[in-house]
Amino acid sequence: MEKKYQIGKIEVRHIYRPGAWLDDLELKRIHNDLVKVNEKSGANVVNKMLDKNLTIEGIKNHFSNVILALFSRDGEMWSFVISPLLSSADLPVLHSGLIVAFKNPGVDIISLLAMGNLQLGYKNMKSFYTTNITSTPSIIESFVYMVPGAWPNPDVELKVIPNGYKEVVKILKEDYMDQYFPDPEKLVVNYKRFTLTSNSQEMGFVTDFYKISRSNDFRYLSFCRTWIDYSKEEDIIQVGKIDFWKNVRLSFLLWKARRTLRKAEANLAMSKEQDNQKNGNREKIKEGTSEKSEKQVTNKKTA
Repeated sequence: MEKKYQIGKIEVRHIYRPGAWLDDLELKRIHNDLVKVNEKSGANVVNKMLDKNLTIEGIKNHFSNVILALFSRDGEMWSFVISPLLSSADLPVLHSGLIVAFKNPGVDIISLLAMGNLQLGYKNMKSFYTTNITSTPSIIESFVYMVPGAWPNPDVELKVIPNGYKEVVKILKEDYMDQYFPDPEKLVVNYKRFTLTSNSQEMGFVTDFYKISRSNDFRYLSFCRTWIDYSKEEDIIQVGKIDFWKNVRLSFLLWKARRTLRKAEANLAMSKEQDNQKNGNREKIKEGTSEKSEKQVTNKKTA
């Protein structure tokens, strides 16, 4: 199953379990683009799903249990989100997963793609758990914006872990982290604080609090400095749940995000047109200068 829409030269695709049904050529082309975006971003995130030496069978295997979001403009992929699908005894689990971008159209592209994956997940699975691993204040805030009540966050009761959430983190550790992170034996999960200690820097992630993307809300900055030990390369693990009403809310948030994206695309198109006009004017000036020089040479020869 795939959901696709286009706004001007922008194309957004959300693909459910692409490795299970896309043809080999399309799957290989998409994987090559994912690797290129990862390289161009400068992050070079280390994850088995982004191994450029994967065979087609390996790509099918890794991408048969994910929801894939792709953002492209004018035929060039700018960003992607790979959200792994996991199983639990209670409800399915959709992890926010890998988020990589090397260009931004001037909107919150991460939330746009993540919300689209959540909606496609609801369409196929109805209610499910969703998780997020990060140490970035702005991403922690964005996750709570998309999934109200996610634990932990500065707006909820922090002393009591919601029922079932600890089991979800265990599944995330065993079925995702241990399978796809490099050196899984070095991973340490704190099941009381929902934090992960890993070799984040070696995996391509920034762990300096003063260099990562800030939140506009001081509560999230304060929460991150209190809850996360950045000196130990810690990340926070957030768990939330998507149900009918949260999916309805997501529909409204996506409508707002797409409207903002339309404005951003119009600005990009206008900027491109202005650049073309400037380049055209420069060419005319060059042509005029060239013609003037030729006339001068001709006049000298005649004289």
